[in-house]
Amino acid sequence: MQMTLSNLDAVQLRAWHQSLTAQLGPMVASFEAIHGYPPGDNEITLAGPGHRMAARELSGHSAVPPSLVAFYSVIGDVSLGDVGNGYFIHSPENVLEELTREGPAYSSISCDQVAVVFASDGGGSLFAIDRQGVVCKSQGASRDVDFVPAAQDLVTFLDLLSRSVTDFIATGQAGHA
Repeated sequence: MQMTLSNLDAVQLRAWHQSLTAQLGPMVASFEAIHGYPPGDNEITLAGPGHRMAARELSGHSAVPPSLVAFYSVIGDVSLGDVGNGYFIHSPENVLEELTREGPAYSSISCDQVAVVFASDGGGSLFAIDRQGVVCKSQGASRDVDFVPAAQDLVTFLDLLSRSVTDFIATGQAGHA
């Protein structure tokens, strides 16, 4: 059963984690019988001390919206390698490292020009969140291409990700995020 988030408070995010984790258990258990090869990593990790420390550091960067910091204060990372082509929300440590090394991503199409790459899919597309909280998707497998809106905010993006899991389990097809 898909759970819809209404905000990014800790209670809602933990419930989102529990809902997706409950769906992933049976999916992983039956994956090899259905697809003919063993499943990869499919899990949502709750934030530990290192994740929360990195989230606090991210909060001091002007390109990082409060919604991403709120997310990382509860969820450490998401790995859904077998849902469609795969979906991955990078750990806050990885986001901080990339932001420090590469700086923010820049886009000229419909998104704030400054955005923070925080997720990817198995097809090479990147997801970035701009300062207003809009989630944008790269038009190619690079930070140097244009990004277009994928979700109006992080709550909507997480709901699309949840729907992708639900649909993949039901039909073998994903693709909402």
